[in-house]
Amino acid sequence: MSSVGEREIRTQQRGIAFFTDALGYAYLGHWQDREGNRNVERDLLSNWLKRQGYSDKIIGRVLHELNRAAGLGGGKTLYDSNREVYGLLRDGVVLDLRYEARDIDQNITSQAKIDQWFELKTRGLTDVAKAQLKQRWGTLQKVLSTRDG
Repeated sequence: MSSVGEREIRTQQRGIAFFTDALGYAYLGHWQDREGNRNVERDLLSNWLKRQGYSDKIIGRVLHELNRAAGLGGGKTLYDSNREVYGLLRDGVVLDLRYEARDIDQNITSQAKIDQWFELKTRGLTDVAKAQLKQRWGTLQKVLSTRDG
């Protein structure tokens, strides 16, 4: 094996150790020779997105965009595909809002924590500026929580 390949393997092993030891992720093994191995694991990703509350329509669109980015051919190199996929993962797959309107109920369980977060984020603002932000948020909250019967 070339020294470049050996360095890459050592780098991957350090990355695996960091994710498993420091961050607590489960290592699923080397999937290179696994049956059905694909760049985008549709079932794993779909199940995770469903648990996050996304509809089948949005999940299908995300999978389509990731598979499109991962595809090779037409002069597209492996490097280009990887860069495009990593860009989608880093920035999030951006979808046109026309695909689905989401109406998510939000339950506030701790007003004190929200107030604490607000104070942290608005540190340095005057009391007047903080009051204006709270007023704008209250107006936005009223508009968004209005439902057509």
